Amino acid sequence: MTRVTAGVITASALTNVLTTYPTAAWELVRTQAHRLDWANRRRVDFVSRRATARVARVLADLAHEIGSGNEQPIRVELSQRDIASIVGMALNTAENALRSLAHHGYIERRYRAVLIVDLAGLAEFADWDRDNP
Repeated sequence: MTRVTAGVITASALTNVLTTYPTAAWELVRTQAHRLDWANRRRVDFVSRRATARVARVLADLAHEIGSGNEQPIRVELSQRDIASIVGMALNTAENALRSLAHHGYIERRYRAVLIVDLAGLAEFADWDRDNP
């Protein structure tokens, strides 16, 4: 687990920070736009792709956000239950999808994690494009 230190900030204090530091305001807008884009992609995938492709697309998205450069494998610290929840499917369906991706050699399953060992193959399988995921 990663240690996290968190605090609470009032709306007026946040407004003050964002007006004083426009760069912080821009980063907040950028982060929210990224989250909305991610959610929209998941909704489109949900109605247009099979289960294994949906899992592969989520893993490819996460790998590109987590990974730096061409280093592999890329470790995605999510349990199978977490992946099922993100993709919007039953746990056993996610398990079957992960088993299939492992069988193809794109990933290795670990305890509460997935190692992406062939990102190019995974992205191709998922019909994932970095510029238009």
